Amino acid sequence: MPTDNYPYAVGRIRVLESGLLGDAKLARLAELPYDAARRQLLDWGFAAEYPVKEDADGLIDYRRREIRDVIRELTPQPELTDLFYLEYDAINLKLLLKQRLLGGGDVVATELTPGVFDPALLDGAVDAKDYAALGEPLCSRMNDVEARMALSPDPRVLSAM
Repeated sequence: MPTDNYPYAVGRIRVLESGLLGDAKLARLAELPYDAARRQLLDWGFAAEYPVKEDADGLIDYRRREIRDVIRELTPQPELTDLFYLEYDAINLKLLLKQRLLGGGDVVATELTPGVFDPALLDGAVDAKDYAALGEPLCSRMNDVEARMALSPDPRVLSAM
């Protein structure tokens, strides 16, 4: 639930800061092989509440969702902080469009990093070539991309757009 209680937000952020990995810990992790780094994170309690200790990618996604929930909780206007997550939507749309363009393996919506929009909604929009559910101006821009791709289906042009 969004809040405009700034003292509460500052206090909550201070508590979260104490659990961040500092420069020394990050330098230590950078020196370790993958498995040793994963074990070190476990030793530091970084994955204490995450059920699958061997799944580093899952842990990262879990932490990403967790911090997004905290941001939504502490933000008086979540629609403004959601703007930071549009980057993930752009990446997801590009992946889904390239998948459709080039064929190959399926990108499963659950494997995409959530942005403002649910990845399943983006997947359906790309499959149907109907972006109305994304609202303006994203709908107009995606229609421009679709029109351009109909003229010349070039993955490099798609990336640039």
